[in-house]
Amino acid sequence: MKIRGLVYVIHQEMVKIVTGKIFWIISILSCVMLGFETIFTDLEGREISAFYALFCMNLQDRMENMEFSSVRVMLHACNGYFIIFAPLLVGLIMLPSLCDERESGVFRYKIFRTDRKNIVVGKLISSMLCGGLALALGYGLFCLFCKVTFPDLVDYQLGMVPQWGEVVRSILGIGGYGAVSAIWVYLFSMFFENKYLATCVPYLLLDFIRQKCQGLILEGKESSSMLVWVRDMVLPHNMQKIGIKYSETLCILGWNLVLFFVVAILHWCVLCRRVDCGK
Repeated sequence: MKIRGLVYVIHQEMVKIVTGKIFWIISILSCVMLGFETIFTDLEGREISAFYALFCMNLQDRMENMEFSSVRVMLHACNGYFIIFAPLLVGLIMLPSLCDERESGVFRYKIFRTDRKNIVVGKLISSMLCGGLALALGYGLFCLFCKVTFPDLVDYQLGMVPQWGEVVRSILGIGGYGAVSAIWVYLFSMFFENKYLATCVPYLLLDFIRQKCQGLILEGKESSSMLVWVRDMVLPHNMQKIGIKYSETLCILGWNLVLFFVVAILHWCVLCRRVDCGK
């Protein structure tokens, strides 16, 4: 595997995805979804989103609660349904290109012109970068929106320091979540020529594992279940924990590095065994 050829493949694949309209639609959609996430629950049990607070609450009510400061809104929004649907969003970015290449036969010619290892690793890395970049860009746009529309933390109390370091870490965590989600989507794209199946199956599988873990917690089986480790380390959304605890960070990065190599080797083996040269 030549580094120059690998860089060429990554560059070509990223340009193709980033210059497409789907990439930007998903980024904007991510920003909009974050605006509907719950950022605060009042005493009456109402779940308040950023859009609700901005358009349905007056400024005086928002100034009475520090949770409506721009930084707090940014940090509280990156959870809930956005985290659940992120793998689906990543699949919509990368899979149309991958599946269309196989259906049209373009993938065959790429294999003949470029080393198979470069194709496998280059497509996987470019998918991870584009998936992570799309979600991070969407979250970054949402943070910019919050900065412009919501009051700063210092407006509530003098001496309060905004947690901009946490915001940057959250942006990187969301980007990492998108990148790891792309690995799972890429894995299933090897076995499904239909792009809709390849998009939905990883999303359904990860959501099933997440719900199963939550069910075990409610049943009080947290300490004895293997799925607790899956919940804390394996699921892609754990990339948001990067930088909080050193031990957790090493475990999460180590697991995802192993997953990367397993998927790359598996895809290379599949290509080597296919007589149709990757259709």
